[in-house]
Amino acid sequence: MTRPAAATPGLDAGRLHTLVDVFEQRVRATPSRVAYRQYLEGVDRWHGFTWTDLSQRVRCWKVAYLREGLRAGDRIAIMAANRPDWVAADMAGLSLGLVTVALFAGDTPGNAARTLRHSGAKFLVVEQARWWDEISATDALPDLQRVVSLTAGMPRRDARAVDISNWLPMPEETLAAATHARPGPDDLAVICYTSGTTGDAKGVMLTHRNILSNVFASAQVVPLLASDVVLSFLPLAHMFERTTGYYHAIFSGTEVAFTRGIPRLREDFAEIRPTAIISVPRVFERFYSLLMRRLSQRPLSVRMLFRWTVAMGWRRYLRSQGRGGAWRLDEIFWPLLRSVIARPLIAVLGGRMRVAISGGAPLSAEVSKTFIALGLPLLQGYGLTEAGPVVSTNTLADNDPESVGLPIPGVETKTGRDGELFVRGPGIMQAYWGDPEATAAVLSTDGWLATGDRVSRLDSQRLYITGRIKELIVMSSGEKASPSRIEQELLADPLVEQVMVAGEARPYLVALVVPNREVLTEVCESLGISDDGAALEQEYLRRFGERLASLPKFAQIRRVGLVADPWTVENGMATPTFKLRRRRILQVASNVLEPLYAGHFQPPTAAAGYHVDLG
Repeated sequence: MTRPAAATPGLDAGRLHTLVDVFEQRVRATPSRVAYRQYLEGVDRWHGFTWTDLSQRVRCWKVAYLREGLRAGDRIAIMAANRPDWVAADMAGLSLGLVTVALFAGDTPGNAARTLRHSGAKFLVVEQARWWDEISATDALPDLQRVVSLTAGMPRRDARAVDISNWLPMPEETLAAATHARPGPDDLAVICYTSGTTGDAKGVMLTHRNILSNVFASAQVVPLLASDVVLSFLPLAHMFERTTGYYHAIFSGTEVAFTRGIPRLREDFAEIRPTAIISVPRVFERFYSLLMRRLSQRPLSVRMLFRWTVAMGWRRYLRSQGRGGAWRLDEIFWPLLRSVIARPLIAVLGGRMRVAISGGAPLSAEVSKTFIALGLPLLQGYGLTEAGPVVSTNTLADNDPESVGLPIPGVETKTGRDGELFVRGPGIMQAYWGDPEATAAVLSTDGWLATGDRVSRLDSQRLYITGRIKELIVMSSGEKASPSRIEQELLADPLVEQVMVAGEARPYLVALVVPNREVLTEVCESLGISDDGAALEQEYLRRFGERLASLPKFAQIRRVGLVADPWTVENGMATPTFKLRRRRILQVASNVLEPLYAGHFQPPTAAAGYHVDLG
């Protein structure tokens, strides 16, 4: 297991063999420090929970689990938004040798039921009672012995269902808790189900050793500090958030504030003023779109000043990385531009950001470079659930925003046929739960994991990911295009809220676009055009042509179709990790797609789907 060069003061790295060890040592080291902050709606304020508070809550959950007769190896499922009780439920289960199966709070009842049945979960905690109503209406799930709601309202007709207030013991009832065996480093800790963009999700099996090795290695290259405050808004069901923003934060003694939800994210940034965030690209893209929209409403002189600021900031950044030099005038004008332009724009993220980490999907180089130039320390990394999940990352001292950085300590990489990336290391999963065939398809007997991602080049081990091996659109001309790269560029346009490129077995590429309605209204008014006519499509094509100018002719967008409703988890068009369910979108949006190829040969429906298997 990879060990950090120096552990956070108060922790003995040599004694940390499981996630439970990390938590217990953290409680002993800093019992009175704030561990988590949560906004309490009833009293309208943020409340801090110390490590001692969490330890007492964990003890209550442990006793409750023991009373249920749960034994080591049993699966417990958690379906709730990020909150201290999520942590308590998870850590209590891990301490008893139970295995956590995390469900996304916004997932569909049918998908949640499939995950519960496939994992054989015996226990389920839900945030709201109605979620269990919806799940049980889909599947009775006889293996479930108990369902606990974190809020009142569980139906009396189901003897298994109970509100937490009637189930969790009070602290004074836990003093004489029964003894129990501790988990070992090679015991299963987590079954994390992948997104399942093209089919049912697969359960990734990770041990305490897998996850802890990933925590230790990540802490060497991009450490969280005891003085940091992390704003947590990615779901804890996402392995990226759980490893880097939860277990890593415990190891480092970092304070974590749980957001009130995406709609109130800007308020939370302003009130918490985090020093570190861990996010997926879509959050940064949203802030970028907001920034571009605001600039579009300002005079030309202000827009030119902004472009000058970004260009100057980028030159200064390259010099700091030893990859270029700033101009002499930069040193004269930068202090003024930083004060007047750069800092006020970045202040929307709270104004004291030490590091921002993006992972889970490719981040547009345009978005990344803009934020870095303005002074936001934005690092892009790469990983996948099957790897625990972090594989590589840039660092504050060595950051190339067009890459996903260098492999973390202990991780080996190599390329296979068609440039596919293979990784090996102590964080690699044991297997897919109950699916030996799927396991054998991606995991070799000597421990190499086939990622399914294509590497453009391995320059001194730095990774440059260009897309999925099988995520290629093969047009009727025989030309092949990677939709992810094109979509990355188009998402940076303020007119675009969501976009999906299509063209399999067709003569050219088209873009299905969910427009940003506010920006759309403003653009149509300024140009004097309708919001559903040919003139609007031409405006999209003009913008897209500028953004894709560096790509070959066959990779250009020839037609644009507007989709009225956003693609969400609720309507089945997106996974809980915000990835598009492409085949489903192609089916539902066929009335928009087909007219874009009027007069051309229409391939069979099966041929028009992506040659893609994203697992």
